[in-house]
Amino acid sequence: VQGGEKVADLGCGSGILAIAALKLGAESAFACDLEPDCPAVVAENLARNAVPAERCTVRCGDLLTDEALAAEMGGGYDLILANIVSDVILALAPRVRGLLAPGGRFLCSGIIDTRAEEVGNGLASADQLPHFQFLILNFAFSISQKSPAPALRRGREFFEKLRMKN
Repeated sequence: VQGGEKVADLGCGSGILAIAALKLGAESAFACDLEPDCPAVVAENLARNAVPAERCTVRCGDLLTDEALAAEMGGGYDLILANIVSDVILALAPRVRGLLAPGGRFLCSGIIDTRAEEVGNGLASADQLPHFQFLILNFAFSISQKSPAPALRRGREFFEKLRMKN
């Protein structure tokens, strides 16, 4: 997050990723989860972290099946975060390209190492976005970007160096 971004946190749970992005300077966030208590929990965490609630839209629902919710979410996101299980990441993959602004990034995590290749291949075929993956403590992370840019190359180089040190 550089400042001024529009961010989405899918499968937000407590809202920690949206809140972190807002604290780092994102302009706004859209946070969504299936859990019914999600809006109350995220509202409480926004208050605890002194983040104005009006900067974060929080919804409970399934973006894969609820077209009204998907329409409300809209698109043009500079950064989409998803720390969720592999099956949900794969289900979201076909929609990601349409949600991102030009140059936008999709950062997903929560992928167990045994499914990293499957998720990477699924992202590549579904969203047609350049991406790379890295592993930390048996969990895979994948970053996709709508328009290839030097920042994506720098990120890949950084994590390749990190991998070599471990």
